[in-house]
Amino acid sequence: MDLFLSAAGEVLLMVAVALDLRRLRTRGPAGELEPFRLWALRVYFFSVLALPFYMWRTRGRFRWSAVGAALGLTYLMLMSLVMSAAGGCSASTPEGRRGPRDGRASDAPLETAPVGRSLPPTPTLDVAATVSELRSERFPVVRAAEERIVRDGGPEAVAALVEMAREGTRAPLLEAEGVVYPGGRRFHGYGPVIPYDLERLGARAGWALEELTLRDFGFRRAPLPLAEAPVEDPRAAERAAAWWGAQSGRFERVDAVVAAIAGPDGDPVHRDALVAALQRSPLEPQIERALRTRIAPALRDALARARGDHRDALCAAARALWLGELYRDHASLRPVFDRHLAGNANLLEAVTVAMAPEVTVTSDVPGAAEILAPAYASSAVGGLVELVRRVSYANRASTVGLEISDAGDAITLYAGDTGREAASWARLLGAGAR
Repeated sequence: MDLFLSAAGEVLLMVAVALDLRRLRTRGPAGELEPFRLWALRVYFFSVLALPFYMWRTRGRFRWSAVGAALGLTYLMLMSLVMSAAGGCSASTPEGRRGPRDGRASDAPLETAPVGRSLPPTPTLDVAATVSELRSERFPVVRAAEERIVRDGGPEAVAALVEMAREGTRAPLLEAEGVVYPGGRRFHGYGPVIPYDLERLGARAGWALEELTLRDFGFRRAPLPLAEAPVEDPRAAERAAAWWGAQSGRFERVDAVVAAIAGPDGDPVHRDALVAALQRSPLEPQIERALRTRIAPALRDALARARGDHRDALCAAARALWLGELYRDHASLRPVFDRHLAGNANLLEAVTVAMAPEVTVTSDVPGAAEILAPAYASSAVGGLVELVRRVSYANRASTVGLEISDAGDAITLYAGDTGREAASWARLLGAGAR
């Protein structure tokens, strides 16, 4: 019996080693693994197998207890060596990239790499697999598929979405707690608001299609039952198909962004989607390549003639684009905007301290002095953007604008028409596009 138990313990410990080695080979470098689960697996096998094995052997048989302890320690040492070797192999991966923030401000300072840095190639989208995931019953899978389509989609993705938009099949969503969308079963008072009937496959395709093309085909609906328009257009799928037929199979994401910037005088536009595309971090590779040659000039020209809601949207887009990317071209603002904020002090005061003494920050908006700094506003750029967002939210009755002087030595937060801000961004974008 003792011999049998000893052999069983050794076999099981070797199985544990083999499982961990298999995970290391199939899951990539150690930096990409799930360290907590790996250590939990080791501790589990060690505690469940080695310790009982140790106790069984200690009943008058010290040599077997030594064997059990030695096997356990050997196992841990072996896995530590393997993890160290795998980690060393992965230590040469590129650094300096900014991670995606999924709509939230990052808790890391913005990168300060040179403007002319090389860009990664545009990823190839597996359209069939991604559209299949868009049909999933699990919301996290659906959301991830939609984000990949918007980031990497091309003509093939548009064609597949136009075809899927005709479908009327309903597919109830799981794991969508906190997400606000038409027909959602429960509203928790938080979470993303998606104004599309996500439980109908055609509207789900319309969501991805409108976000990708930045066009309004009519798929949007009021997210809450008692909310006012928009109401989904029953001819939305037909309108999308007619538009795609006129395109003759051609689609470029940058063309869509430029047309969206043109606004009501050009093609229809989803303003929120445009702002989201220009404030995404990092920018989509195709948008970053065309940033100074096409997008910044188009935004500068549109700001000079836009009015009303479209001008407000363009100011928000310029604010995201210039503060997120183009400020690095401005010699006096770059070191100031890269400066970190201190603690969770009043946000206006923290931004002012971060800018001083090179830049004067003033505000004549009621309530700005009471806005507290969030923990993730770790740079002057993040703090300034968050300050505008929070002050705008607190003053919904009036528009809040941000004006930066041409010399970059004064920033003013004000309440009122966005004409001042539009003129300021037009001048700054003109300088940043050169």
